[in-house]
Amino acid sequence: MDKNTIISVLIRLLNEKREGLILLNGEWGVGKTFFLQNEFKQYYSNKTQFYISVLGLNSLQDFKDKVLSVTYLENPPDIEIITELASNVTTAITKEESTGKFTGKIISTFAGAMQHYVLKDLSGVFIIDDLERIPQNLRDEIATFCLQNYQNNKMLDYILVGNFSKQSNEVLNHKEKVISDEVYFSINNLSDILDKKLEKIQENYRDIIKQVIIDFEETNIRIINRVIVKLLPLFEQTTQDRDISDIDIKNLVSSLCAHIILKEKFNYKENEFRENFVSSSLKTISTTPENEHNEISEEENNLLSISAYKNYNNKMAPYCFNAISHKDILPYVFTDNTPPKRNDYAGLLRPELYNISEHDYQEEIIKTILKSNSPDLSTWLIATNNYIRLSKYEYIPHINTLDEDTINQSKLSFSDDEIKSYFHKTVPNINDIPLNMLKHDGDNLYNFFVDKYINITKRERIEELKNKMVNDGWTTIDMDIYHSDFKFKALETLDVNLIISAIQHNWSIYDIQMFSDHLLSVYNFSNLRDYLSNELPHLKKLDEFLNSYLNELSISFRRGAIIELKNTVKKVKESLENSISFINKN
Repeated sequence: MDKNTIISVLIRLLNEKREGLILLNGEWGVGKTFFLQNEFKQYYSNKTQFYISVLGLNSLQDFKDKVLSVTYLENPPDIEIITELASNVTTAITKEESTGKFTGKIISTFAGAMQHYVLKDLSGVFIIDDLERIPQNLRDEIATFCLQNYQNNKMLDYILVGNFSKQSNEVLNHKEKVISDEVYFSINNLSDILDKKLEKIQENYRDIIKQVIIDFEETNIRIINRVIVKLLPLFEQTTQDRDISDIDIKNLVSSLCAHIILKEKFNYKENEFRENFVSSSLKTISTTPENEHNEISEEENNLLSISAYKNYNNKMAPYCFNAISHKDILPYVFTDNTPPKRNDYAGLLRPELYNISEHDYQEEIIKTILKSNSPDLSTWLIATNNYIRLSKYEYIPHINTLDEDTINQSKLSFSDDEIKSYFHKTVPNINDIPLNMLKHDGDNLYNFFVDKYINITKRERIEELKNKMVNDGWTTIDMDIYHSDFKFKALETLDVNLIISAIQHNWSIYDIQMFSDHLLSVYNFSNLRDYLSNELPHLKKLDEFLNSYLNELSISFRRGAIIELKNTVKKVKESLENSISFINKN
């Protein structure tokens, strides 16, 4: 049944007197909600339509409150009506209160008889959605409530909406009594939907993309939308520059569909694609959706095979999970038949796909890996990783001058500025993500530089904190230190000598007190030895300084703060010593 037919059927049913309610039944993601909220409204205007999702409701009373809310309180002109109806029981609400402030009070006012009085005078068509997403008992209560209202009020009608197919395994009890007419909603115009969503892509590409998506026989529009959202940026960045082969398009769309269907429909996580593919060889293909532990459905098995052999250098899964951007995967997606210049050979991501001389390629990567042509880190990584891969599988021979020691020597020669420049250029949002997320499984060279970058940023951050500590006082870094990964080695990391100098020359009394409080909060557990043993010599040095420094100070606010700090340092030092000696005795 196409949408035009469904619209005609629904209008006819709403205009007829029926014994029960209308049920619009369909699988998840086929567009039921969008259809009712947007398309159907354009053709049916006999009665006002109200949309209610029951997702998250916990009781029939919640449902009644929601009905009241969407009927009156979300329609500003009707606020006066509902206020007038409630006038005898809303004495707590003053005239000065705005509509927004007393909306909740009005709802709570309509308990018992008053709420019943208001609800019985409702009119319009109520669309009750997501019924399969609530508990069975509540679903049955709501359906029965709607049926009784419909039978008692000629001005009121209901369309129940849900997924009561085999996909959800949910049912509507007493369906034969509650429902008089069931309309099944499914996608039968996928081609038209895809035409609209792919309208920015040139027609010959669009036809190929449509056919590949349709061949997957996926009916969930949400999943299809996610495929297209990931597909469009790749074409927008590429089609302006060159023609794309039909094979490249088919492979790309197939890979995207396989990865996203596995992600959305089979609940795959980013790291499960490869391991599930390996384990699938030990399982029996099942013809039913309900699989045993040692079984796998034919659909999942086919999708896994596609995702394994069309993974685009293992970047498709991270791309589908938003771990990388389209710019990261784009170089691996489409075949470029334009002959590259020789001085660009070392930066080719997949040199074996180009019609170039192996000998010339080897000469170029030797210069790059040995850094005789001053490559940037990006080009060096590409050339070095390609040399390791291509020589391993005998695309090119091993090169004597490129042994492990030589590569390591080149690797260590990149400066901090070169490493920072590389990551800032390749990861634009690098300041907004945890740095460990940058690592790539199996890419040891790249991960080496990730670790280097992490250490560089740590060093720079520590230097920044040291400068703030000295120039602006301890109070400006207190919480930064508490939440840092060197919380348990602050004296060592920040340099106890620098702290001593700051106490003498820079810190205010408040800084000294805050530093004292910080030490007490950090040393506030029993197994100090497991975390703070390395701080002991620095505590001893600080304790010695404070004992000596006190002799220089006369009675004053500052002397009082130093005495408090001295007592704190002594206390935490002794606690740490006791913790260490306890473990040594045992």
